[in-house]
Amino acid sequence: MQEDISLSQAGNRGAPEISRMANVLILLTLPEPVRSQYRDRLRRRFPEITIELVDHHSKTGPYIAAADALVTFAPMLSSHVLESAKRLKWIQALGTGVDNLIDQAALRKDVIVTNVRGIHGAPVSEAALAAMLALARGLPRAIRAQDERQWRRFPAQLLHDKTVGIFGIGQIAEALAPKCKAFGMRVVGVTSAPRNIAGFDRMHRREELTQVVGDFDVLVLLTPLTAATRNSIDTQIFAAMKPTSYLINLARGGVVDEPALIEALNDKRLAGARLTYSARSHCRSIIHSGRCLMSSSPRIRAGSATFISTMLCRQSKPIWSAFLTAISTA
Repeated sequence: MQEDISLSQAGNRGAPEISRMANVLILLTLPEPVRSQYRDRLRRRFPEITIELVDHHSKTGPYIAAADALVTFAPMLSSHVLESAKRLKWIQALGTGVDNLIDQAALRKDVIVTNVRGIHGAPVSEAALAAMLALARGLPRAIRAQDERQWRRFPAQLLHDKTVGIFGIGQIAEALAPKCKAFGMRVVGVTSAPRNIAGFDRMHRREELTQVVGDFDVLVLLTPLTAATRNSIDTQIFAAMKPTSYLINLARGGVVDEPALIEALNDKRLAGARLTYSARSHCRSIIHSGRCLMSSSPRIRAGSATFISTMLCRQSKPIWSAFLTAISTA
């Protein structure tokens, strides 16, 4: 069972209260100072329960059989953890999306899954702006020149007076829209439920994306990965986009038809992209080429204004501090 609620609501919306759990296991493959904050703060808040911490799924063996609750990011899990979790009642996923957790065959139907919502607006919207500025100002190109010890001049683009389309309207989009307006951008939303939201100049239904995407200088993807959105950014969308436009994917990698994207980039039908790394990605073999973050396949040709990065929000202090504040009141 999935409860799509904020952790601070878990106690009064049907999810178990952490204070009722006898044994809690935290599985976090994060730097030691970050993951220890989760364990230490929860131990201080709940001294009556046993809280253990491991940094890799291969180390869960001594604790998982007795665990009543598991705190983790879904990509850090492995099926053997769920198969061994005979007493497990609750999984607290530390991200918003849980599609890669609730789809696991080893997850029992009676285990409640809760996620974290409402704390990603600031960091992810700033990540979107960072990507927009990096692409508009030619940061990948500048890094290549620096690494090659070359002084090169090239024109930079402005965000001012450009149009950004945001596909998927939730709390992150609501935080991003006014930031884009502060840069003098026009902001257009694309969503399954159009509504009036501060910072947006207009809204369109998801089915209208192909018709309106040609107006966008930047397309930012924030939509959840569902059956309806999987591979929805495809050849048809890329054909309708401006050749001077940028794609910024902050959603799941599966939202984008990656072979179609790679073809569009190589054919210069897009000016550049910020891609989300996915284990199943066609760009999954990631290396630092000495010039920029690129696919080592190399399916994306060297020199394109493209970079692939992981979401670093989970390691930022505001994120884990907000989570710990929420779970401490659960």
